[in-house]
Amino acid sequence: MKTWIIVTGLLLSTLVNATDRPYFEGKVLTIPSIDVKEKVAVYQDVKFEYTQKNSWTLLSFQRGQKIQEITQVELIETDDFPKQVFLNISGVFSNGCQQIGQITTQVIDNLIETSVFYDNESINNQFCTMVMTPFSQTIPLPVYGLKAGTYHYNINHNFTGSFTLNKNNYFRNNLRNL
Repeated sequence: MKTWIIVTGLLLSTLVNATDRPYFEGKVLTIPSIDVKEKVAVYQDVKFEYTQKNSWTLLSFQRGQKIQEITQVELIETDDFPKQVFLNISGVFSNGCQQIGQITTQVIDNLIETSVFYDNESINNQFCTMVMTPFSQTIPLPVYGLKAGTYHYNINHNFTGSFTLNKNNYFRNNLRNL
């Protein structure tokens, strides 16, 4: 019973912040990411197997690694309503295998914290060409439902900036914001 409570807690905690949804296939439960206090997606690609003894066995997990090669962040805002805000990140990977993996975003008060991770399989590949590879990714920020005000963002705790919503960014009858 205790194992069920722990797994259920892990599952529910990932439903809020995961970039993909947990899924159960056969006897294996895969959870894309698990947060740890004040750190998002620390554990990624977590796999549990359901045993015949009505318990769960941890099969595997990866420790998420934030991308260090981001060199530029551009803020993109739309003029229409509801307003949309995007961050276009770019940089250069140090080899031909590295790729962008999970991207997580949390809104805490007036701070939008975004974490961009390497794809776990791409950083574990030992047969990579040593070629500098440019990358670019556009990340939508979850601004629908936010009240008017100035919001700050950070990416991997290295790039920061801010933008202002001049009016509440939701339709009047939006029940989520009551």
